[in-house]
Amino acid sequence: MDIQIDNLTLLLLGALVVLLLYQRLSTPSSLVHSLQLGGQAAPAAVRQPGESPIYRAWATGQGTPLQVRPAGNLKTADMAARAPPPSVMPGKPLPPIKQRYILDTPALAEVARLVPLGLRALFPKLASEEVTPIAVLLPPSPTTSLPTLLLALASEPRHPLVILDHPRRLASALSGKDHPVPSLIVAHASAAKAIANLPTGVDVLLVGDPEGKVDIKARRWEEIWDPAEAATADNHENTWSDAFGWFYAPDGEVLSATHMTITAGMAGIMALFPADKRPGPRDVVASTLSLNTPFGLTLALAIVWCGSGLRLVGPTGWDAEADPNTELSLLAAEDQPVPTVLFATPAYHAALVAHTAHALRSSLGRIAAAHKLQGIRNGWVGREGWADALVSGARKGVMGGLVDSLRAILVVGDVSYAAASRSHAVLSLPLTRLTTSPYSTGPLFASHFYDLQSPVVPDAFAPVGGKAQKAHTGPPASNVEVLLRGVDEPMPEEGEVTGRVWVRGPSVLDRPGTVEGWSDAGVSAAVASNGTFVVA
Repeated sequence: MDIQIDNLTLLLLGALVVLLLYQRLSTPSSLVHSLQLGGQAAPAAVRQPGESPIYRAWATGQGTPLQVRPAGNLKTADMAARAPPPSVMPGKPLPPIKQRYILDTPALAEVARLVPLGLRALFPKLASEEVTPIAVLLPPSPTTSLPTLLLALASEPRHPLVILDHPRRLASALSGKDHPVPSLIVAHASAAKAIANLPTGVDVLLVGDPEGKVDIKARRWEEIWDPAEAATADNHENTWSDAFGWFYAPDGEVLSATHMTITAGMAGIMALFPADKRPGPRDVVASTLSLNTPFGLTLALAIVWCGSGLRLVGPTGWDAEADPNTELSLLAAEDQPVPTVLFATPAYHAALVAHTAHALRSSLGRIAAAHKLQGIRNGWVGREGWADALVSGARKGVMGGLVDSLRAILVVGDVSYAAASRSHAVLSLPLTRLTTSPYSTGPLFASHFYDLQSPVVPDAFAPVGGKAQKAHTGPPASNVEVLLRGVDEPMPEEGEVTGRVWVRGPSVLDRPGTVEGWSDAGVSAAVASNGTFVVA
């Protein structure tokens, strides 16, 4: 039987072939192979009764040494401003940088060098060979955080820091119970009442009172620069095992850190990024995390080492609360560089997504979002293609161009799967989720930079409900070991295992009562079969 095909049938067949080829070739491949997401943590082969196996990140593996520094030339915290940024080849000059925050890297290194010289000139007792800590009592404000950062960069073995998160910690710090009594307190003028009646022999350096309006016997921060210029350098090099200082946990527990603890935390932070996405001299990194916390301060030091600009937003006082909408708007101020990388708490992330969704709520925006959601199902998201071209103009106007300038967002805290899916579709960026702890300088858990696995929301513009399923926060960070205690016996071979989180590693702060280095992280979590954790 002869089969006759007319021209219309050929035309329709040709159109079908073209559509199939377009569908095949235009669908982007997943940002990360599914095998990498199917097994993200490596459990140990054995375990103790009532405990889970010890988990490590799959890339780290069992039995290998944990990373204690992000680069071989960064052995102590004070070298963060002096060591070459990781993106610059040895012997090569820094690339031209148009925008910086406060100081460029060479100037920051010079200022950090002058700080201890000025302190010794103003307070001669610091020139002795005795170990005399310096207490830091500054509020978690963007305008008062620079002295904290400079003191960390200028840390010396004889003068470790005692970083106080609130004036109520001052009495404990002066008791000398958990660390040597500080001989100097660097305090903000707003803490004048707390430092009014100090023991004999404790000096005060006041920040935020250049005109001397606060009636208290103290030197002012502005006084250290002139004598520092004329002072002679005192060569006291830190080693990795020297004490960096002490932090106070929210419950008042005192935690000690060496320089290795800080550099290990920096290594864990750098491991959050793929090699081609790490911050560099052309980036500006914004953070909503206080420098009075171990992770917040270590993050700032890591940013300095990368040569990136630094922007800080958040509350302006110890007990103050900040409006995320107002603070995010400040990041887009015309007189400051706009951030390209953002470390944010869930409240700031939710505000950013809400503003963007409102700006893109149009017919074209819904078409683009529907296309984005289809790409997310296939494991891909980005700002290339026709869908983003439809909304690029609207996105550039969100919060003064802040959203359009961002290339990476990392959320520190709990995020639901619905919020993550909505963020992917609206911002057209991956979303890294972190869990941090007051007992560690680095992250405890971190999702893969390109992990888009989540139940895709049907409508990217619908608000996220309060009872949405919490998203996993990834496997253990690159240089942390994790186990769960208090698990049910017999432990199930499949499905989730729940217990109390205990951590060990070079970025975990030293605290009393630890056994074999294991420290209670203060949270419970469930681990899935692929090695990702959901913190309760």
